[in-house]
Amino acid sequence: MTSPEDTAAALARNARRLRAARGLTLDELSRRAGVSRSMLIQIEQQRVNPTLATLVRLAQALDIGLAELVELGGRRRVRVISGDDVAELWASPGGGSGRLLVGSDQLDRIELWDWHLEPGDVHEAEAHAAGTAEIIHVLNGDLMLEVDGESHAAAAGESVIFSADADHSYGNNGARPLRVIMIVITPPATKTFSLGDDPGAEGGR
Repeated sequence: MTSPEDTAAALARNARRLRAARGLTLDELSRRAGVSRSMLIQIEQQRVNPTLATLVRLAQALDIGLAELVELGGRRRVRVISGDDVAELWASPGGGSGRLLVGSDQLDRIELWDWHLEPGDVHEAEAHAAGTAEIIHVLNGDLMLEVDGESHAAAAGESVIFSADADHSYGNNGARPLRVIMIVITPPATKTFSLGDDPGAEGGR
């Protein structure tokens, strides 16, 4: 798995490159992302380990997927991502982790995550961009998902799909480790959808 130092170096390099490519000053990007100028400077100089929420805001402000922000290598038609290249972007004091396995920056940005939560772990997530959906499959343990103030439970073997453009959290209230696979789907800025859309209707998915 990629070390925190390697991830921070890739983040610093990509943040500088992507901001320059869009002709944005630090002040302009700060306003877009809702992230302080000093934090952006620390990110670009590899002097901070930002939270996942900060990375999500920065990716949205740059109109890219989170995977592109922490991409270690160049873009290729076919990419095989080894276990050594997986970026761990969240960790709990108890040993839980959130690992971004792979992501796509095509028309609809798609990310594949591997989450491991120890008993008592909770990950709080801010609302994603409008139209974002998440699909979760529980491999082991019991998931307590809270979306916009409402709680939903899912056990091993069960799956959940929900609109992630509201504040949400993933928690392990059980006595066993929890492991889930998650897919995050973010539509282009010009296109949003909800779980109630008719895929066959004009403008739907």
